[in-house]
Amino acid sequence: MKIDEIKSKWSFGVGIFLVIISALGFSAKSIFVKLAFQETPNPILILTLRMIFSIPFFILGIFFQRMNLPKDKNLYFQIVLYGILGNYIASIFDFYGLEYISAGLERIILFTYPTIVVVLSFIFLKKPLHKKEIISLFLTYGGIFSIFLGEGVLLDKKNIIGVIWVFLAAIAYSGFLIGSGNIIPKMGAVLYTSMAMTTASVTVIFHYIIVFPIQGLFNNSSRIYLLTFLMAIISTVIPVFLLSQGIKRIGSSKSAIVGSVGPVSTLVLGNIFLNEPIHISEIFGTIVLISGVLLVSTAKKEEGLEIK
Repeated sequence: MKIDEIKSKWSFGVGIFLVIISALGFSAKSIFVKLAFQETPNPILILTLRMIFSIPFFILGIFFQRMNLPKDKNLYFQIVLYGILGNYIASIFDFYGLEYISAGLERIILFTYPTIVVVLSFIFLKKPLHKKEIISLFLTYGGIFSIFLGEGVLLDKKNIIGVIWVFLAAIAYSGFLIGSGNIIPKMGAVLYTSMAMTTASVTVIFHYIIVFPIQGLFNNSSRIYLLTFLMAIISTVIPVFLLSQGIKRIGSSKSAIVGSVGPVSTLVLGNIFLNEPIHISEIFGTIVLISGVLLVSTAKKEEGLEIK
């Protein structure tokens, strides 16, 4: 076997490993949030502390990638816009939703974002829907509907509120991805992600300062600081950078396939740490939903979405 082939296989294997660790990290976020709710009912406080602990790492990301800063000033406006949409608005909606529904159900709903991207692209960008994409939509939302029926989600008003919030978060994140697709090839994913997350972090902090007394950031239990710090490191900083490196090695479509371990991981973690039951309908619906998401992910061409 040639050295180049060995290097290529090694890089591919490393890429898969990085994406798996990234997916596990992202899936743990819901667990940290639910545990933090046991300390405080304020989702904005939890999100703010998460961003405070995260922002130094993203500033470092900008510093080390400063040679790739774009010269086009219009790009900076877009970065701010999409950063606020995908990492501020989407995060707030997601945290609101977690007040009402289980961590496992939240992750399942969020995982629909690739199909939402397809729908939004069809509506606003006039991109045609292909056969695989149409089938994937039926599978994805059929899976969700089966989960709703099996768990009686639609019979509980609080569950409905939570589902709506999380689905709005998925829509906001999908809009972020659509906009990001045009920016990433121009500056690279690491720099773009660092700038977008820094923008979102600053916005979240300002939001808290405007709405709540600033001293509220300093008089919490040690456990809330530990949970939000772990959320920042394990479920924000590390997975964001690992995912970018993983996509660089194996591509975005394969990353979506490997990343499907996320919803399953959240179900398991929710059962272990939060005593959330795992229903048969949830398992079946998750399998159907993941099948739909993987179908649409493999159907989409990787047009300039590779990490530079």
